[in-house]
Amino acid sequence: MYLRRLFLLSFLICSSSLTFAQDDHWVFTYEEGGGLPGSTHLIVKVSDDGTFSASSEGLPIIESGLTKHEFSKLISNEEVSHFVELARAAKDFVINPEKPWPDCKRAEMMVIKMREKMMRRSGCMDKKWSERRHTKRLLARIEFHLPSEMHDRP
Repeated sequence: MYLRRLFLLSFLICSSSLTFAQDDHWVFTYEEGGGLPGSTHLIVKVSDDGTFSASSEGLPIIESGLTKHEFSKLISNEEVSHFVELARAAKDFVINPEKPWPDCKRAEMMVIKMREKMMRRSGCMDKKWSERRHTKRLLARIEFHLPSEMHDRP
């Protein structure tokens, strides 16, 4: 009887810890693209497990279509937290939300926690967008981790 209670107590503790860890799972995503046909489309994801991944597609056109790049690496927990802090601080990221146009180059960033969007900012980019103070810091951190062939800032 004692072993059964001990097993049940251990199981409950492990289950609650696992549930807590799953509830805290989140992903930061950044995406930019659109505009002229063939313009670079970039997607960056940072997961709470430290995975930084990026994919891009754009010119030049090669035999199989648009040029594609894939990249992934692990980053520290401190760097992961830094991405979330930068995303939250980048309230100046919103770009002309009331004036979308069909061929605009767009940017979007989200923090998703357990499949629920906790924060989303998006819109059409203009020439001064990437120079806004908090947005500039966020973009600089993203580009710090990207390989040079994936850098394509308007």
